[in-house]
Amino acid sequence: MGRQIYTVILKFLKLKHHLILLTVLIVLIGCSKSQNSKTQGIIFDSIDSTFTSSGKLCFVNYELPDSSRVSQYYFPNTQTLKHHWHKKNGKEDGLDVWKYDNGNIDKIFHWKNGVKIGIEKKYYCNGKLRRIKNQATNATLEYFLTNENIKTITTDTITARFYMSGALREKEVIIESSRENYYYHENGQLAFSGINIDNDLHKNNKPYTGEILCLFVNGDTALFESYAMGKLEGESKRMYNPETFEYIQFFDKGKHINYRLLYFDNGLVEFEHYIVNDSMRLWCMDGEKWK
Repeated sequence: MGRQIYTVILKFLKLKHHLILLTVLIVLIGCSKSQNSKTQGIIFDSIDSTFTSSGKLCFVNYELPDSSRVSQYYFPNTQTLKHHWHKKNGKEDGLDVWKYDNGNIDKIFHWKNGVKIGIEKKYYCNGKLRRIKNQATNATLEYFLTNENIKTITTDTITARFYMSGALREKEVIIESSRENYYYHENGQLAFSGINIDNDLHKNNKPYTGEILCLFVNGDTALFESYAMGKLEGESKRMYNPETFEYIQFFDKGKHINYRLLYFDNGLVEFEHYIVNDSMRLWCMDGEKWK
């Protein structure tokens, strides 16, 4: 009986010994594969990084086995990714992504040998598509935030702006060195037309002095501009709807004075520029300051 027990114990010890050897072998093979995947570019070699005085990560640079580099900036407060891009032979090449501090994508596009290619997309900070651009044709579509209708269409030769209702608002046609400008009421009627030459608005072959007024269907002001000898003068404003500004700004002989305020179509401020001290602030569409 004792001999049988001894035999069983011996077999168990031999089995345990084999298990230990097998475990060690698996670990060694696993380490070997990890080393190989590093040479295959699966694992990056970190070459430098930057931290804040409090130890928060700001920037990190990775080198791939083909000597190209991936660079990443981080928001110090949230430690979330802010900007990711790739370089090869000293030129941008590959994916380029910018993000908001809430983690949503700000804009995304691709490079090839230092030149932007394909489609570039920009988003509002809540994730809704704001703008899309075709790099090959240089055509751009911009969308409203609240109803997602097209706000602006831009090509190399024409720019068209729309009311939130979808009606054509303004049209600018580039002809050689001049630009033909057309302004419309929301009901489709032409409100004003002129030609912009060297940034001066002309009407009937002379610098325009007077006002441009566009109206919503209900008769409220949709756009107001004042000109003196072809240059913007005084208050200029454009409305998304009768209650919501798109922008308000002031001019003296065509130059900005006082301040400029630009708004999202949900009514919140997007951009502030105070001319006296040249201070500027950007805001997200949720009222948070843009970082």
